[in-house]
Amino acid sequence: MSHSGSDRVVSSKLAPYLYAFILDYLPQDLQNTSELVSSHLAFGLMALTPTWTDSEGLNALKSVISRRVPQWPNGLRDYQLENIPRVLSGENLLLFAATGEGKSSMYIIPLLVHMEIRSNPHLYPAFVVRERPVAVVVTPTKGLATSIIQECNDFGLQGLSYCHEKITEYRLKKDDLASLICDCKMWQLICVDLNNIDFDGIEIGLPSTDPSNDEFTSVDGVSGTAGSVSEPGKEENEGV
Repeated sequence: MSHSGSDRVVSSKLAPYLYAFILDYLPQDLQNTSELVSSHLAFGLMALTPTWTDSEGLNALKSVISRRVPQWPNGLRDYQLENIPRVLSGENLLLFAATGEGKSSMYIIPLLVHMEIRSNPHLYPAFVVRERPVAVVVTPTKGLATSIIQECNDFGLQGLSYCHEKITEYRLKKDDLASLICDCKMWQLICVDLNNIDFDGIEIGLPSTDPSNDEFTSVDGVSGTAGSVSEPGKEENEGV
């Protein structure tokens, strides 16, 4: 039996019956072959695991929005609802959106999803998230980075603009800014302004080689944004 789209994920309540279901469809002379049965069972269990792009994942995303983003009473726009699950699934995504269309939701909402599920795992038992999610956003100007961080503050997120001024500030305080960033504790979003920083400084964005640590780019890898400097609030979801 095969499933496609939103129908391909079977309710996890059916899991106890899966083994018998698989046996029924195996040839009689193979039903006692434990390795083959186990491989079929593993394949079937994969079908029982919900993903962000199926109906259970979409419902979980909508629940997070209603709980974490009350300022969006109508929820996500269609293109956001289509693409944010792909971001959460770890897909590589190139998205073009005009100023004011809410493209910043592509990294803000995944952060909120991770934080909501981490805080209330009992409400989303089928989904596993990072303990300390961080998104990296590459901006063409420092002004745009400032605007993005201000917008993130409206969602309860803490952001940092990784620029020459900030690096100098932490050096004067004798604080290791790179280590603080890689600890993934103080900021959920890091804006990197490539016009004001040497490329060598981007080393801090590489994932940790220690599997026990959260990767620095643990939410969606590196997100990019381009465009002119926008005023604070210009990219909020008007009418959603």
